Amino acid sequence: MSRRVSMLVDAHMMIAITDVGYSIAQHRSQQSNFQLLIITHDEAFLEMLHRYGQARTYYRVAKNANGYSQIEQESASR
Repeated sequence: MSRRVSMLVDAHMMIAITDVGYSIAQHRSQQSNFQLLIITHDEAFLEMLHRYGQARTYYRVAKNANGYSQIEQESASR
């Protein structure tokens, strides 16, 4: 599969996953104990979730200077 075709498939998959996540969140929004956890390395996917209004905050995991994982809460409205 060429890189261009792969990127198009990835873009279509990202839209489909975002649509499913949005539908689930909308359906369960009245349930007080509902959480939807999505783990991704894709910044474009995160931006798409933000545009849908589903990613107000997120957590970034990165290595600190000592090589340990550090978790920081960030706002999606950057």
